[in-house]
Amino acid sequence: MKEALSAMIVAAAVSATAYGAANDYLVIDLSGGPNAERYPVATLFNVPLGGWTDEYKTTSLVLRKIPRGGFYMGSPAAELGRNADETQHPVMLTEDFYIGMFPVTQRQYQLVMGATPSQFAGDTRPVSNVSYDTIRGAAGDGADWPGDGNAVAAASFMGRIRAKAGLAFDLPTEAQWEYACRAGTTNALNSGENLSDAASCAEMGMVGRYSGNSGGGQHVAVGGYLPNSWGLYDMHGNVVEWCLDWYEGSYGSAIVSNPAGPESGAERVIRGGSYLYPASVCRSAARRSIPAANAYPDAGFRVCVPQPGYFDADPIFTPLASTVYEGFVIDGSNLMARGTMTLNVKVKTRKNKDGSVLTNVTFSAKVALQDASVSFTEKNWNGSLFQTPKGEKLSLNIVGNLFSAVLQGGKIGEMCEVYGARNAFADKKDPDVKAELERVTGLYNVALVAGAGVVTDTQGFLSLSVGVAGAVKYAGQLGDGSSVSGSARLLKWLNRDGWYAIGLHQPLYSKKGFVGGVLWLNPTARIIRAGWPVTWACDDPKRGGPFSFPMDVVGGYFSNGKDTRRPPSDGAALFAFIPAALPPPADNLAGPPGWVTNAYPSGVAAKFNGPKLAMAHKGVAPKPDKATGQYDYSLPNPSCATIAYTAKTGIFKGKFNLYFDGTDTSGKSQHKTVGASYTGVMIPYGDYGGLTGIGVATATLNKRKGWVAVGLQPD
Repeated sequence: MKEALSAMIVAAAVSATAYGAANDYLVIDLSGGPNAERYPVATLFNVPLGGWTDEYKTTSLVLRKIPRGGFYMGSPAAELGRNADETQHPVMLTEDFYIGMFPVTQRQYQLVMGATPSQFAGDTRPVSNVSYDTIRGAAGDGADWPGDGNAVAAASFMGRIRAKAGLAFDLPTEAQWEYACRAGTTNALNSGENLSDAASCAEMGMVGRYSGNSGGGQHVAVGGYLPNSWGLYDMHGNVVEWCLDWYEGSYGSAIVSNPAGPESGAERVIRGGSYLYPASVCRSAARRSIPAANAYPDAGFRVCVPQPGYFDADPIFTPLASTVYEGFVIDGSNLMARGTMTLNVKVKTRKNKDGSVLTNVTFSAKVALQDASVSFTEKNWNGSLFQTPKGEKLSLNIVGNLFSAVLQGGKIGEMCEVYGARNAFADKKDPDVKAELERVTGLYNVALVAGAGVVTDTQGFLSLSVGVAGAVKYAGQLGDGSSVSGSARLLKWLNRDGWYAIGLHQPLYSKKGFVGGVLWLNPTARIIRAGWPVTWACDDPKRGGPFSFPMDVVGGYFSNGKDTRRPPSDGAALFAFIPAALPPPADNLAGPPGWVTNAYPSGVAAKFNGPKLAMAHKGVAPKPDKATGQYDYSLPNPSCATIAYTAKTGIFKGKFNLYFDGTDTSGKSQHKTVGASYTGVMIPYGDYGGLTGIGVATATLNKRKGWVAVGLQPD
């Protein structure tokens, strides 16, 4: 029975992942060659079992999904090999995109274009001797980025693969290229290392082909060096890679969103260095440029496909009317939820005597973080950068119903990103709004689980109530007994599939810790899954810190909060998942036998009587045998487990005992009883009567509080 419950929760988590997962990889089948009518497109959620074989470097083209985010583009002043055109500045990319796992190879290029121009032949070697104009078209062909948008010439590589794959293939922008190359790193190389020598060093030799290990010879097959943490190969060295942008000598230092480069220029940007260059030219931030019409033996490219944006303009609403936006703050380096943000936009218009209309926009924002609160106010807002007297900076981008922002400095510290939306449910009188909200109004229960949703790794639970105007109230408990409660907002438009976002964040442990994350609510299936992982973190040593637990979410709609709900079966079984290596209850105690495992609550029977739930057998504490002194644990419910169930909310709670038989340091026999309290929630699942229970039990062992997972399985 215990195994069945574990399997059920694992299945629920796997099902949840499949339901809301992103397509991490795109695979384009090029095997039909240049005369094919179409190139079929498939998706993968994981690396293939056999890895990235030569198939993915020849007859198939594979791209990796890169999550939107922020980073510091350029290099710090002290970086070895740095050039003056690498001014470090914050950049925000507000849309996911796909980028090639490898540079385009000669065989892939041949299957699209019919021939390869490369000087050094090899199917899995990168194509080279290709100009920018050949890849996407010249300015005279109506393909002058960014002036002609993302238009490409029909006869170019991008024009041909677009027509047959049905995707908007292009080169990456310079910002996309560096963001993908770094994969969260900030040092010279995407391995996280800096150069020990600007010309030749072991650090560079690990990640790419360059002059220090090529002898100035030629490029090699792709995928032969270490990838970055996003699995991208050959971002350093082998061949330089064309980017979309015109080159200019200075980025500037201001925060920018989705930079497309200057409107015009003399040369296009190339990145990554090649087998001809020293280590310093192959750094993540290193920049070079060449004329768009020129082709070189060491110049190749990598493809990019934009993901449909979260921040597309919505023509129905513009921020020319007073409104309130709400959003969540994400750490720019590790995508951990850091807080929430409320944005108020007040618009006043005044008609002048000459008939013209004067519009005044007053902007105010409040950011709530773990240990700080920051406010921004600006009159006559025009979308510029805002800064407080204490150094906090906010760069804001409002597009229709949505907004994004970058925060940094002062109490905020390192760069954070903000994503949010206006309150779609504010108008309580609108019948369409009312009908949409009624679909999701009610009580939702979710379990917070580590790993792949395994019940034995349960870290806590939450109950969320969705109500008037999209208000969300949540309450729950974490493994160490800490209570969680707060409020949030149901946010629309942030997910292209129609899921609503719920941003959670609550400081804990006197602001020395927090729990926070982003949940997605599917309005059709009424299930809840994790967007950014829910994180439970603590820096306080008195609370067992420092620690940081990323948690997945399993659960969904329970009831309307008024009616009672219980499984249709009349019985259930309580399980406590207690680890084998449980320490003794005190330092001076030892086994054998130690903890009495056959007295653990493992399948303790409970019975429903209407909406109420009680143990089938009242617990009887074990007593010692008068002759032997040994304790008898054979009676039903020896752990003395109790249970109570609230049918309106699905919350169950109770107590049970754990027993330790052993000796102390003097050799005297000892029998110890440790009491544990547990709390959990019933969450929806398709089998077992539609509900199953997940929770946590807390106990104190040797003056240290610990917790284990508990489960309640209906018969």
